[in-house]
Amino acid sequence: MATKEQKDKLVETLKFTPRTYKISLWGYGGEKVMGTVSREVWDYCLANQIDLQDIAWNSDAAENLNVDEEMLPFPPGSWYECDDMTHVSGVSRDAGTLQIEDENGNTIFQESLDDLDGCDGSPEWCCDDEIWVTMKPAGTVVFIGSSNEKGTFFEADLPLTAPFEIEKLELHYEEVDGEEIVNRVYYDGEEIDNWGGSTDGKSSDFNMCLVKEDNEWERYEPGEKDWGHPELGTSPSEWEKSATFKFEKVKPTIAGWYNAVWRSYGTTHGSLYWNGTEFGEWEYGQFKPVAGVDTWSGYNWDTSSWVNQPPEPPTIKCNNKKCGWVGTRNDMREDDDYNSHCPECDGTDHEWIDYDPDTAKGRKNREKYCKEWDPVASLEKIVLELGEEIGADPEELAEIKQSGWPFGPADTTEESTVVEESKSKWWTVKTYYKKSCEQHEYYVQRSGEGRIKVTDGFRFCTYNVETNDGEFPQFEFTTVPGGNAAKDSIDLNSPYGNNIESSELVEMFDGGCWGDVEIEGIDDEAEVERLQEFISEEGAYALEDDGDWYLDETEVWVWGPLEVSDDEGNTRIVIADEDGNMIDFVE
Repeated sequence: MATKEQKDKLVETLKFTPRTYKISLWGYGGEKVMGTVSREVWDYCLANQIDLQDIAWNSDAAENLNVDEEMLPFPPGSWYECDDMTHVSGVSRDAGTLQIEDENGNTIFQESLDDLDGCDGSPEWCCDDEIWVTMKPAGTVVFIGSSNEKGTFFEADLPLTAPFEIEKLELHYEEVDGEEIVNRVYYDGEEIDNWGGSTDGKSSDFNMCLVKEDNEWERYEPGEKDWGHPELGTSPSEWEKSATFKFEKVKPTIAGWYNAVWRSYGTTHGSLYWNGTEFGEWEYGQFKPVAGVDTWSGYNWDTSSWVNQPPEPPTIKCNNKKCGWVGTRNDMREDDDYNSHCPECDGTDHEWIDYDPDTAKGRKNREKYCKEWDPVASLEKIVLELGEEIGADPEELAEIKQSGWPFGPADTTEESTVVEESKSKWWTVKTYYKKSCEQHEYYVQRSGEGRIKVTDGFRFCTYNVETNDGEFPQFEFTTVPGGNAAKDSIDLNSPYGNNIESSELVEMFDGGCWGDVEIEGIDDEAEVERLQEFISEEGAYALEDDGDWYLDETEVWVWGPLEVSDDEGNTRIVIADEDGNMIDFVE
């Protein structure tokens, strides 16, 4: 005889109106494979210093690298085919979310997968397989490849004729080398068909491991191959940057690297090499011309020798009109709360001096503060370079300087100054995930009140950042204008604060991933529509050609994990916590 509870449940079922629920799994995850390769492949790749990243996505890699395709761990461009141990796609258990919606789109259940314990009020967990590198015998070479993505990995409709019960849901996963990847969902014993989702690739990882005895393994670590490319060097600081030239009208006169903007399947900002006749990139020892170059810029002085560099102008000015002090950040006093004070009036209201050659304000500041080449300053540079060559200490450098070499003795009535060793250090900062970079350009109308904000999303971004104490950059995270109000972002064009002295763009790749144009201060709807169409067809840079608009400010916002490395190869990945404090990122 049925119990009262069973009877009540039957009544509920009979009264229940059939409906369809939607089940989603979203967050971070991706595609992961493991497969075996021969020891000969391992040895060949090491001997030829093959970077697996170079062959993972490029079907022409064997030809470009001049290597034997048969001696690679997978066909070039098809890393996912080396999968005789496992091949799985899904959301990561420790970085995913389960969401269930009713027929009206209302969320009836949402929980982090990591918080689901498989007990009452939770789906059941089922492990379908476990795969480890050390499952293979010693001497085996195992390839591990993964495409790390973000988005929705599972979406399905669940039609029910009885009330939904969370305990009847089963989440199936495979554990691949320690990572639990959820890839299948069951309800009441029946598998639910996944009709797909939408994910964006964020990064990829490829490696090989040589299995050793006692559950140990050796990681594949080839040396970096020298292809003989021209050295890139550093980008100019704002005060020594040339004006931006339209490539159609003006061509460079000296071979070398230049900052450029080019358009091919989107907009790219970065460095291109001018060989005397055309711009291009160096890859695997070959020069590859690049078409679609829009603008370029370089240095405004002869860089054949650093001795030719003009003296650096002041970078900061005090906003106290009665004071008028100008100088550098190192001249300022810093209190216990890291506030910078003017050395003259002790005020804290100051601003960076704009030297942008493409704006009226920047050009005016150049006329006011920038000086021509100075032989005395050049002597300082010669002394420093000589000191580095002979390994002289600061006192010896001071003696060389006092001797006046190579220009003759210095005026002995002046006080001798000991040259202090610079503590500054450069760091390379890269976005860790794809599509986590957004450029904001602000254009101002000369003859009216119009303002245009152009937003452009990029796939990747790389900057160089200088610290004044040689220590790791202490980034200050803030909110993106027009973003989601989370304090998780940095404007790499102006990351100043704490120990960060300056920054310079290395490359912004594949613009046009998303974008927007906002126009304010213009009441004429026809003119607004014309501007929208003009920017869409010609690009925002073309606004400056008619003379009525100028680029006033550019911001480059990045968010999510940032990969920061120094010249010695030391790398650290950082991210902001919920309060905007910098912490180490953990996958």
